[in-house]
Amino acid sequence: GDGITYKGWEDGVIFAKDRKITLEDTDLDALHKEARAFEAEHGRDKGHGWLLLHPIKKMKLYKEHRDSKPSADLMSSWSGSA
Repeated sequence: GDGITYKGWEDGVIFAKDRKITLEDTDLDALHKEARAFEAEHGRDKGHGWLLLHPIKKMKLYKEHRDSKPSADLMSSWSGSA
């Protein structure tokens, strides 16, 4: 990835540059903690977290929701065994 830049940060300051962030491979809790530390060092966005923290939280919530639902394969195997 290109990472995330923000007009309120100094030139060249980029969060998560050259990192691939996915629902499957990324520890979203660790990423959120890293984003908070990054904001503490470089400044928080004027949206009070909407640049980094909010999207990471939404990714985590979506992942938890998605992972709590039975998969389509499992559902079809259940319907065939009734």
